[in-house]
Amino acid sequence: MNSPESTICLYLLGRFEIVREGRKLRADEWSRRKAAALIKYLAIQKRLVKDQAIDLFWPDSDLDSGSNNLYRTLHELRQTLSESLGDDTAEQLFRFEDGILSLNESVWIDVTEFERLSSAKTKSQNERIASLEDAIALYQGDLLPDANIAMPAWRSRLFIAMPTNMTESFPFSHPCSRMIKQMSQSTVN
Repeated sequence: MNSPESTICLYLLGRFEIVREGRKLRADEWSRRKAAALIKYLAIQKRLVKDQAIDLFWPDSDLDSGSNNLYRTLHELRQTLSESLGDDTAEQLFRFEDGILSLNESVWIDVTEFERLSSAKTKSQNERIASLEDAIALYQGDLLPDANIAMPAWRSRLFIAMPTNMTESFPFSHPCSRMIKQMSQSTVN
């Protein structure tokens, strides 16, 4: 499995955790849930327009109070990242320019790597199996199991299509076959 080249890694499979140079920020260490939810959303969608953020996180607010809430949340997000992971972590993780909030492309995300590995086109069956084994090693549980943000379409894309792909690649007797079957069953429920 490729090790992340980015200095910031986001883990969303089975947990929410941000890691930078050996320092970790776990889900239970966030004092502000909206700040954590904003990063979770960005990790999945990659970008968010200011008005969308207000509608998503403060649906009962007018534009002015929603904007204030967003700016306050971004300030708290920057503070949390700085205190837990280092001074320039926010700048390394995301940008907010011209009313668009976006995740930096250099951020490594376990889900993105899982998708890449599980759908990788390889020349041989052995390479395919190795790639899928690496994908399975990344899988630590359901996508953001404690998330309060709706992502049903994304979950179904990731966890219903891929196990089907995977089971076609592994011989029935392969040790990973059982885990793939369990992954498939957990996504149906």
